[in-house]
Amino acid sequence: MHTQHEAIIEAFKNLGGIRTAAEIEVWLTKKYGLRWVYYSTRMADMVPERLGGNSSSTVPDEFRVLTRISKGEYALIGDQDLLETRTAESRGIRETKQPKGPTSEQMEFGKFTDLLGELQRKGRISGEQFRQYRDRWLNNPLDRTTLIAQLEALR
Repeated sequence: MHTQHEAIIEAFKNLGGIRTAAEIEVWLTKKYGLRWVYYSTRMADMVPERLGGNSSSTVPDEFRVLTRISKGEYALIGDQDLLETRTAESRGIRETKQPKGPTSEQMEFGKFTDLLGELQRKGRISGEQFRQYRDRWLNNPLDRTTLIAQLEALR
């Protein structure tokens, strides 16, 4: 059985390049189902202190293998594809093997999970409801507008 840290590393190895927590969560949810939460926090905790990671993180050093590229964007330390792309970009060469940015669906999912997190912090929904709403989002694309309206009303 994978820990969340191992699963995040697996996702980065499969997806490659620079990734956001929303991209990692979508990939892992498709592969493992609704098993983990708080991806952005876990990923921030996986950055070593020497690279600006949290000193309060309890993540073992063996799992602190991410580097923060910019706010909310991470990559595996030593990712060869990423390094090759960055080197080519610095020389002004545009290669076809560039990291992909998040899709509009991934951006919408990130905003949706932010809304769920806000509602949970305010005590308006429980952790179980968080997971149920997230499951509805992932499994019912046509229901998303209605779902967002319902949640916005709880704000």
